[in-house]
Amino acid sequence: MPITCKLCNKEFERITPTHLHYKHNGMTMIEYRRMFPAAPTLSNEAKYRIDPKPIKYTITCPNCGVTKTLEKKSLCAYERKFCCHSCANSYNSSKNWASPEYRAKMLKTFQSPEHSAKLSKLGIEKWEDLEYRNKYEGERDIKYTIECPNCGKTRTFVKDHPCSYENKFCDRACAVKFRWNDPEQYEQICKNMKQACNTPEARQKNSDTTREQWEDPEIRARRLAGMRKTMQTEDYKRNLAEAMDKTRQTEAYQQAWAEGMKMRPNKPESTLFELLSEHDYKYTYKGDGSLWLGTKNPDFIWQEENKIIEMFGSYWHDESEIETRTEHFAEYGYDTLIVWDYELDDTETLLTKLEKFHQD
Repeated sequence: MPITCKLCNKEFERITPTHLHYKHNGMTMIEYRRMFPAAPTLSNEAKYRIDPKPIKYTITCPNCGVTKTLEKKSLCAYERKFCCHSCANSYNSSKNWASPEYRAKMLKTFQSPEHSAKLSKLGIEKWEDLEYRNKYEGERDIKYTIECPNCGKTRTFVKDHPCSYENKFCDRACAVKFRWNDPEQYEQICKNMKQACNTPEARQKNSDTTREQWEDPEIRARRLAGMRKTMQTEDYKRNLAEAMDKTRQTEAYQQAWAEGMKMRPNKPESTLFELLSEHDYKYTYKGDGSLWLGTKNPDFIWQEENKIIEMFGSYWHDESEIETRTEHFAEYGYDTLIVWDYELDDTETLLTKLEKFHQD
């Protein structure tokens, strides 16, 4: 059944955008549809000839991952790959921006004086439009109040204020902190960062950037000053000590430490060990890393008597370590005696000290 044109009252099978009656009456097809929204522009016979049997197919959008069923020649089937034009534009833009040549070309265009002048001219022309200006100023008068879920502050913003991040937080810093404190979002952020940073290109880029920055004397001096300041804080020292304690308790560290100390026992330890053996003190040398009590490796141990002897060199140790070592081994049920290297010069005094230690 043909359709009737509302302008000339004649019957046609279809009224296309190039229909002569539009031109005769001085309007476009869009104006025709606005004037007669209920008027058809295509007869049923013409529809059937164009697409007698609509074909449906399913696609998975490579940008958002949504699965959608579309009809043949559907306006949303952009290149028959994406669910909509927005996803297609977003996907293609990301793909193009990953290309160094495209990125350099676009940055060159955006930074050119001609582009800046063009944007300035368009902005001035748009602002001179009274209808647009009144609409924009009217929207800015709209205010709303939010309570930030991160810091709890209440703030009032105008519509589309740049600091009203997602219309939920008082500023972007609070939005980032809120997401960082959320375990699920924290895990996702870390996952995305690892994926982005573990590529060969990202590692090479970070290496080149760090090297370039470190060659700058001002940046190097500023970073070294910040590192020294951080290393002097009590929090840093405490965290470093806790991390080292955890590391020392691992089997890999203890094995590596023992392999690196192949020259043990040293000369003072050998002298003390000979003296202990001569006077029937049944100590075993464990300073090679073969025995660990928590995070400490004792030098000599007599397990049957629960006795430990530590050989301290005056160059490497000071008196502040005596209490720390003694208390640490006491937690495991051992009595500890500290012997200094200079005490080996006076054998009689040292034997008296050993005898008193074993009588207690």
